[in-house]
Amino acid sequence: MSKTKKTADTNAVEATPGGEPTLAEGAPAAEAAAGEAAADADPVVEKQAGIETVSKADYEALRKRLDESEKIAKDERDLRLTREFVAKAAGYDRLPIAAEALGPILKRASENALTQADTDEIDRVLAGVNEQLKLGKVLGEVGRTGAGEHSAWAKAEAAAAELRKADSGLTKEQAIAKVLKDQPTLASACDAESH
Repeated sequence: MSKTKKTADTNAVEATPGGEPTLAEGAPAAEAAAGEAAADADPVVEKQAGIETVSKADYEALRKRLDESEKIAKDERDLRLTREFVAKAAGYDRLPIAAEALGPILKRASENALTQADTDEIDRVLAGVNEQLKLGKVLGEVGRTGAGEHSAWAKAEAAAAELRKADSGLTKEQAIAKVLKDQPTLASACDAESH
């Protein structure tokens, strides 16, 4: 790399192959320091040997514009991703959470410590639960109700209704308890139906 020389008044500054400025021979140190301070404050852009020099004020203005542009791009990306995750969450319409609340949660999960495989697995599980909720299989009744018209429980309720006709002071529950106490066979049949 060749050396480039720049002179400002009586100061001679020379660039080394690494780009560091050094004093050219014969230039007094105090004058060189004063020349560097004047060059830093100079708002004029100089062109020398194909290299453009920008003033500190211009650099700061460019830096500010770059920072603003990066923020706008980040905000746009964040908004786009949030909309995508809200749309995905809207597919889980049977879950007890609004898509507008679930979407950002899924987005944060995908951006942090979870791997793509983790996120895919969460998506698979939620889709499966959502499908089960659609089909009504998750919240369906398990076991038998035993409330058929010929069931032991139906017989106990009928006997309790007859007791209440005779004694209007009994509640339905009190009448059923009395029937089950007085008829142990019926009580055993009711117990067997409930299991």
